[in-house]
Amino acid sequence: MRNEIAASELIACTIRAILASGINLVIDGSFHIEIGPLVAKASEAIHRPEDLLAIESKRGATTLLDFGCGTGAYRRLCESHGFQWTGLNYAEGMSDGARAAAKRLDDIAFYDGRCIPAEDNCFDVVFSMQVFEHLTDIAATFSELARVMRPGGAIVGSVSQLEQMHDYSTFNFTPYGLKTASEAAGLRLEKVYPRFDAFTFLFRRLLIVTSGTNENSLSMELRHDNMVMQEFERYGKRIGMDEVRTSLMKLMFSSHFAFVVRKEK
Repeated sequence: MRNEIAASELIACTIRAILASGINLVIDGSFHIEIGPLVAKASEAIHRPEDLLAIESKRGATTLLDFGCGTGAYRRLCESHGFQWTGLNYAEGMSDGARAAAKRLDDIAFYDGRCIPAEDNCFDVVFSMQVFEHLTDIAATFSELARVMRPGGAIVGSVSQLEQMHDYSTFNFTPYGLKTASEAAGLRLEKVYPRFDAFTFLFRRLLIVTSGTNENSLSMELRHDNMVMQEFERYGKRIGMDEVRTSLMKLMFSSHFAFVVRKEK
């Protein structure tokens, strides 16, 4: 445990040392133009993708598709916000253990990875928690999600950006990639939220694959305000970056990001 605690400090110290010589933030103009207007301000920061459910509930949403629900881990949370929950999985995109466990549950549906077994305009919210990186046909899936969503509805959740191969993962997303996939289906990427940094996440995964357990001290650092994210904040203040550029810096180096994709009314 002592070595793992030192690891989290070492990661932050390494980032601090790199940033110490920095004098600017040079990012592609397209990143600032395309994604800058979509990053959340500090006053509206979402600390967990699950918090987006509460916002949609307050907007009057009642029906929810838990897309790629696994074994229904988020069902109770969704229902606590008043949603009528429907669970859906693509069996071929699941690990053997998760697939077997989900199939033992009678109230979770499975589909072929292309055609969602639901009528048009029947869900107010699609909840997608770390699922899009497992898609095999992005265009077909987004088209289907747009079809089953009601006008004014939203897809909310989180997706991988800088994550290693895991359980049949196929495509990591960038915020711009999510924007273009959404637009191609007639949807609009409304907001993106940086989650935790990729450096901590990658080293945590190294601990996992070498120890055989998912729990280690770096797990506690998977949060929006961890030591690395604090270093980004300090750097932004030191060089006089505005809130948008600081958020873009965090987003650029996030292993995952949360999002809201909206279907226009």
